[in-house]
Amino acid sequence: MSKQRLEVRTGSYLDSVTLMQVSRRVGSLPGVTSALVAMATDLNLELARDMGFDVPRVSPNDMLLAVEATDDDALDRAFVEAEAALTAGPRADVSLAGLPVPVTVRAAARGSGASVALISTPGEHAFADAVDAIDAGLHTMVFSDNVPVDQEVALKEYAARAGVLLMGPDCGTAVIGGVGLGFANVVRPGPVGIVAASGTGAQHLMSLLDGADVGISHCLGVGGRDLGAEVAGRSTLRAMDLLAADPATEQIVVVSKPPAEQVERAVRAHAESLGKPVRFGVLGQAAGTLTDTARETVEALGRGWVEPEQRTGTVTSAREGGWLLGLFSGGTLCDEAMILVSAGLGPVMSNIPLRPEWSLDDALQPPRQPCHSMVDLGDDRLTRGRPHPMIDQTIRVERLLRAVDEPTTGVLLLDVVLGLGAADDPAGELVEPVRKATAAGVPVLVSVVGTRDDPQGLRCPIGAHVRRMNPRRSLPFDGKLVNRHRIMRRGITYGDRLPDGAEDDGQDRGVIFMCLQASLARGFEFVQSQWANGGNAFRLAEDQDVIVGPHDTEGPAKMTVPGQPPFFFGPLSRVVTTRGGEYYFTPGINGLAHLAGQA
Repeated sequence: MSKQRLEVRTGSYLDSVTLMQVSRRVGSLPGVTSALVAMATDLNLELARDMGFDVPRVSPNDMLLAVEATDDDALDRAFVEAEAALTAGPRADVSLAGLPVPVTVRAAARGSGASVALISTPGEHAFADAVDAIDAGLHTMVFSDNVPVDQEVALKEYAARAGVLLMGPDCGTAVIGGVGLGFANVVRPGPVGIVAASGTGAQHLMSLLDGADVGISHCLGVGGRDLGAEVAGRSTLRAMDLLAADPATEQIVVVSKPPAEQVERAVRAHAESLGKPVRFGVLGQAAGTLTDTARETVEALGRGWVEPEQRTGTVTSAREGGWLLGLFSGGTLCDEAMILVSAGLGPVMSNIPLRPEWSLDDALQPPRQPCHSMVDLGDDRLTRGRPHPMIDQTIRVERLLRAVDEPTTGVLLLDVVLGLGAADDPAGELVEPVRKATAAGVPVLVSVVGTRDDPQGLRCPIGAHVRRMNPRRSLPFDGKLVNRHRIMRRGITYGDRLPDGAEDDGQDRGVIFMCLQASLARGFEFVQSQWANGGNAFRLAEDQDVIVGPHDTEGPAKMTVPGQPPFFFGPLSRVVTTRGGEYYFTPGINGLAHLAGQA
């Protein structure tokens, strides 16, 4: 018989994305059958009751931890893991310097120097929180969805009168001054400013530009309804003005699904008055795909275009008699695929159809069988009360496995979106269903959206030496803790080089390692003991650094490349032997200033 436990954390708050990730992390533990870590909103209370829990009287400011498991030991492990995950991230209920905890956005902003607020509260509360942020003079990103369109219009008019930008509601992606918000990719600074009425469309464009070594000044999300007739492009026009006034922005790109005709005319007319080049990446228009938009942008800057990397799998033709099925986590990627496919193969049924008559029903079934179909699993109607598929792909994996068993499935289309906020290993979760599909003769086409610096490690696994020594944003708090342990290092070789393939001649040779840091304890000693000699910080258990790790523990040493299943390098042997060392101390900046004042 299964075991259940429910705890209520009074007065604790974390944003919905973080709590979805914690739920996913706890739910994946052995012996755990279901897990819900969420704020006690009406919707989440209903979910907890549907899971079979007797929920006490709570308020929306309380946090629920509800777990069902096979036994008490699994329950205990689940709550230990939940506690570790909840305390690893920033908390909203911690006071600073002994001051009272702020209870409003305006109070939190007062004296902080902040210029941007991110609102991620339930839709019914987002309006009041956004007004509070606007009153504080902050550009405001509303991550929350399920905000009525009349409230969106009112917020954007209120923000315009206050001279700030309202991004959203349902704005999932933004990059402001190099800082990614929501589901964003890690990009480098550069001359392109993006106005995005499409979250995954913005991520796709940023990733294509990054692949061509073109950086981003800002990516300003405006919400998916902004270019509709009711909202009339209010935030798009304001965002274009801000980018036109930004000296770091040389080109502006507007990314959107097809807008209302009168709104598009107004936005294009406004673009001509800005004095900076503005390019439009609008799906379904003659301009082409977002890849075409990225290439044109790169070439307009006088840079060389780099084609996205492509790889061919083992199955290259459709299963005979089958139809095409797409299961996407990103709506824009789904839209773009439907536009391309329908042009060559005819109608494509969907929950976000290109035409009303191509709609799937509420059970995501077409009115006729068989047919080509594509599903946006990240649509608001499918994520109500459950994690977005960029965080948790359980629903997609289940649908994939069922689809392979259907003889009418001829080709599968998928997307994998990397970046901040996304799952640690989204591609790894799809390995098993993809293997099953290819074994059955069903080709799988996958579009991977990501950059070289995304925390999932598009090119370099987290256990590699270069990632351990500079984890960037792979650790909690968006990489801010990494800066506390940063060191400047330089290696200088000594002794004659040993020719390749030659036996060791016993001569003295090696590398002199030198590093400079503000604190020896936080710098070299921490990096060596925590990041090089252990793997806990990176969820790699007892793995040690491949190059500088001692590899003298019991059992064979290895390096783990995360995945489903993971891949192991090993056994590893010791590569570096320390011969000695010296510590030298130099005055800091304040000390040098003091000494200079004594001269």
